[in-house]
Amino acid sequence: MIEGIQAVITQVQTEVAEATGARPDVQQVTDFVSRLTEAPESAISKVEDLIVGEDVELHSLMIELEVAKLQMQLAVEIRDKLVEAYQELSRMQV
Repeated sequence: MIEGIQAVITQVQTEVAEATGARPDVQQVTDFVSRLTEAPESAISKVEDLIVGEDVELHSLMIELEVAKLQMQLAVEIRDKLVEAYQELSRMQV
């Protein structure tokens, strides 16, 4: 189910980018990568708080863990697409 939602989101983002002529620049990519590290750090912090016995709301912890998981999946998908594109370019004859 999550994969289906991600596919729809990716398709919509691609269509919007094509329709508006938007292209990601270096700053957007840098911001994206820095945001990828924020969610896991926050989730790890909450898990550590739970382990030491502090009062942590379980539903917010689970939400943060799920957000971190989805962001990691997105990063892996982007990496896979970049590798695939690089491999396709390297197979092209000049």
